[in-house]
Amino acid sequence: MTKGARPRDGQRAKVREAEKVLAHYRSGISYDEVVRIVRRVWKSKKAQKKWPKAIRTDNRPYVYFGDGYGTCYGTEITISHNAPDRTMAASLRHLAVLIVAREVGTNVAWHGWEMCQTYLTLVRWIMGKIPHDTLKASFRQHNIRFSPPRTRQPLSPERKKKMQEHLEHAREIRRKKNYKPTMVDVLYENFFNK
Repeated sequence: MTKGARPRDGQRAKVREAEKVLAHYRSGISYDEVVRIVRRVWKSKKAQKKWPKAIRTDNRPYVYFGDGYGTCYGTEITISHNAPDRTMAASLRHLAVLIVAREVGTNVAWHGWEMCQTYLTLVRWIMGKIPHDTLKASFRQHNIRFSPPRTRQPLSPERKKKMQEHLEHAREIRRKKNYKPTMVDVLYENFFNK
């Protein structure tokens, strides 16, 4: 991957598949309801505290409802919905993509762990605890990452020294095990051991 390139969006299909568990929660929502959701999130003090770069009162996104079956997306300025994606879950997913694009930047996977974490937060705030827990269980079932990757703890000097000693011991055992004498070694041993 070249420097500055966006990482591969490997979770997109899995996220779409996992969110099907929310299909029976509020499908077929209207334009006014989507605008109401966006306004509710933008006015929320919790959201402004959690995503300070993304949620500013002076830059609320524009919601667009297309009438075809084209693409549905959330960018830094627009949330676009077409006929198949007019559900509460899809609206929150597009809003999550928009928030991550504004907060973290566009140099992350659109359906990466940042977006999934934001999506779960929005589902909990807007739809409630039961849909949140259902979606989270579905994410786990579909092996979707929704938390930051773990980072290794730095090694203490004692632990590092112990690991180096263990590695040196293992190398010594491997050297002894794999040692096969050559003809020169045999002649040298026989000559000096007489």
